[in-house]
Amino acid sequence: MIVALLLALLPVLSTVPPPRMTDGVVVNTDLFSVPNSLSLLTNNRVTVLSIAPTTEIVLDDETTALHYRGALAMIRVGDAVTVTQGFDGALLRLEDHYRTEHGTIVVATPTWIALDSGTMLPLVRSTTVTINGEVATIGALRPGDTVAVRVNPQTNESTEIVARR
Repeated sequence: MIVALLLALLPVLSTVPPPRMTDGVVVNTDLFSVPNSLSLLTNNRVTVLSIAPTTEIVLDDETTALHYRGALAMIRVGDAVTVTQGFDGALLRLEDHYRTEHGTIVVATPTWIALDSGTMLPLVRSTTVTINGEVATIGALRPGDTVAVRVNPQTNESTEIVARR
């Protein structure tokens, strides 16, 4: 009888669409809304996604090959993300992709920095900066600052700079 029931349900179960994966760039995170939300830019369109407590959040640092569970607060505006949504649109998984560049600034302009490794990194308006643990502006960066720069691996734009003098 159970086998007959399962066979009867098989056509219904086989029509359930698979999860949908979408790549995009984070334009906002809202940690104060209930539920929390993330705004994602995909194909020149912004979509606001609700983050349920059951949503799996994974961070992927491509520099160190670390792949670990995280929280929405660890995701930065400008990061590349892949979201997986169920057939009902519910957000099942959020995977954040970034890389980290380390070095000393040799040239700093309002729109890019060059590191002693020869790497040139574009800066954007949303790039956050801290110097010696204090919030700062892009204009406060200067040659000689030792930095760790969080970079979107798809756009090469800097999303966060942590500097030490």
